[in-house]
Amino acid sequence: MASTNQQQRIILITGANKGIGFEVVKKLIEKPSSNSKDIILLGSRDIKRGEDALKQLGSPPNVHLLQLDTSSKQSIATATNEIKQKYGSHLDVIINNAGIVPRDNTIQAARETQATNYYGVKMLNEHLIPLLREQGRVVNVASSIGPMALHCFSKDLQEKYTSETLTKEQLDLLVEEFLAAYESNNVEKIGYRPDLPYLAYGVSKVALIALTRIEARQYSGAQNIFIYSVCPGYCATDLNNKADGARPAALGADSILYVVDTPNHELGNGGFYLDVTTLSVGTTVAGQVDGTAGSTTDSLNTPRGLAVINNGTTLIVADAGNARVLSFNLLQKSTGSVIMTTSGEYPSYVMAYNNSIYVGNPAGSLVQILPSNATIPLSAPYLGSCSLQYFSTPMGIGVDSNGSIYVASQGCHWITRWTGPIPSSVAGISGSPGSTSQQLYFPAGISIDQQYGFLYVADSANHRIQRFDLDGSNIGITVAGGYGPGPAAYQLTNPLDVCVSQKNGAIYIADYGNNRVQRWDINATAGVTVAGDPAGSPGVTPAELNGPFAITLDPINEAFLYVSDFNNNRILQFPLT
Repeated sequence: MASTNQQQRIILITGANKGIGFEVVKKLIEKPSSNSKDIILLGSRDIKRGEDALKQLGSPPNVHLLQLDTSSKQSIATATNEIKQKYGSHLDVIINNAGIVPRDNTIQAARETQATNYYGVKMLNEHLIPLLREQGRVVNVASSIGPMALHCFSKDLQEKYTSETLTKEQLDLLVEEFLAAYESNNVEKIGYRPDLPYLAYGVSKVALIALTRIEARQYSGAQNIFIYSVCPGYCATDLNNKADGARPAALGADSILYVVDTPNHELGNGGFYLDVTTLSVGTTVAGQVDGTAGSTTDSLNTPRGLAVINNGTTLIVADAGNARVLSFNLLQKSTGSVIMTTSGEYPSYVMAYNNSIYVGNPAGSLVQILPSNATIPLSAPYLGSCSLQYFSTPMGIGVDSNGSIYVASQGCHWITRWTGPIPSSVAGISGSPGSTSQQLYFPAGISIDQQYGFLYVADSANHRIQRFDLDGSNIGITVAGGYGPGPAAYQLTNPLDVCVSQKNGAIYIADYGNNRVQRWDINATAGVTVAGDPAGSPGVTPAELNGPFAITLDPINEAFLYVSDFNNNRILQFPLT
């Protein structure tokens, strides 16, 4: 059969009589497909409300009301028969938008939430996916609450929900075990956090994202069906009583339609996409807005590493081209103060921890510590040595909760840990670049997940991000990229830094070669652009980047992302929603 992108599409949206679903229908009407208008099936549990929605839309001839209660097997079966009779047993897109939030903390509310948000989607897909034409797609509307909740589950539960061999039967069992523990007030015993807000809702969305991956594997073969999940963002709808500060539902619809309309080869089948249309405009907080390089303290020249300290009020920048480290007051636009000069040697990455600032000095093969002026190692008589006691081009720096210091020795292709004066290897093989799970190739920035004991490494020449356990097993797992260089959402090109969110476990990546910063959520198969051009083009406007070298998050509440815009000679601050 022909691709659905080349013909009139039949699109079903559940829960479409109001909120985000209604906005999706509205936008589809305003932007018909290139050849002819799509046929849109407006799914509504309540006929009267569905009819009212049609009237609000102006009763367009290509929008048809379909009574559909996704929590009812009988309703789904009736709707399936209607589609078969009226539309030739064909569908092209299924948007599973219907969902609920628990009205209280009772077991009944928890069961209703799973019935609609997880079991209802599973049941509807089982009925309707067989009607999808070739290259049809399913878009499951999830939530960022899912990854955030998953990050707070026990490691055992995380592994179960994200296993590549997880089956629907096993997933059903996980949900039923949760409900049984919820009813007996024993969720903590099996690995859930009882103090999590909206725990039942979070579990339903974790299960939905897991179902997306399972069904993507199931239907990606001969059927050539693509299945995605997407978070539309925190939108003002009836689910939150149109909360103050929530984004308009129309923006949530944009995120959904991005996944509906983007060519399948640009997305990762089974992937989870979050706020994909929300791109920020940055504010220059150090350097010149127009990207001009300079040597005065209000200018920068090819800045590299950066850190934010003093409760988010002070920015530290490795001003590499000027061989110095500067401090800027973020509370007001100011010139920088020189806190360190490196005598013609170019500082690389910086890291702040417990009132100390760590500065990588590649030319000197040292990590320098301020304000004590101590160094790691104590001296470097063998510049460029790949022995355990020395560095060759020290780059990314991290510090764990025990005070151990981690350094990416880029020239030696490994990461070493310094506990006091004692070094040990934690990732990579010294002097042996490669792409196996035990090797690295020019590692750059690193980041530590303090809660779960993970080390993330920007494995730049392998165009991927590797995750290692801090227990020293030295086996890396690719959590982003790894498909060669390129600008697709599932690719990276020469990533130079990575920063893990301590709130939800998402990782932010300075995708240097693609002139963008990508966010990869837990178990995502593709990234979301949060700064720069998603297509990878460089630029100097406040919304563009030209070679992002290093990144860091606001240490207080992660409200801001800071980007070292290397070739634009500036530091940009981006708000995170």
